[in-house]
Amino acid sequence: MANTNQVRGFVPVSDAYGTPYNGSVRAYYHDAGDTDPIFIGDLVTATGASVFVNQGGFKMSYPVVTQSATGDVFQGVCIGVQPLTQADPIYAPASTGVLVFVADDPNALFLVQEQNTGTALTANDVGLNINVVVNAGSTVTGMSGMALNNGTEAGTNTLDLKIIGQYLAADNDLGADTSTGALPGRFLVRINRHRFANQIAGI
Repeated sequence: MANTNQVRGFVPVSDAYGTPYNGSVRAYYHDAGDTDPIFIGDLVTATGASVFVNQGGFKMSYPVVTQSATGDVFQGVCIGVQPLTQADPIYAPASTGVLVFVADDPNALFLVQEQNTGTALTANDVGLNINVVVNAGSTVTGMSGMALNNGTEAGTNTLDLKIIGQYLAADNDLGADTSTGALPGRFLVRINRHRFANQIAGI
């Protein structure tokens, strides 16, 4: 069966030790001055700023995050937002101040698709590092357009992500053998450049 090209960014699956993802998140803030939206499944990066938000009569402090670019140090993955009204979208629109919920565990594993161009990743690429490609998300579904850049896999220790394994599912073609792949494959990855990992500078 051919793989379906259905990019939706990063989906938390488990931690690095096999425990299923249990929905744990930390609240951050998408600033009203940020002209880049944050979609569900986007990698996000802390800006170094924080904001106070009044909630139920209490002043709460939240670190500010923005949609990541290739080569950033990542805070984690946006998995939801807190809409201000019932009519608001499920993502954080550009120039809109809103709370975003981020899976920021540096041990988390994420399911993500490779881009549907170039040479497919293979089973032999497991263990290599790789960069993310940032494509526009969907304002209809609210889902991320981020994918694996399957032209960047290498042993280089500064690349964005580490390939942990091929995603084992009936609808994910693994390829003819370990040296060939099938576009667009889905893989499990871990964030290699994570803000909470060892030896990463603070901001």
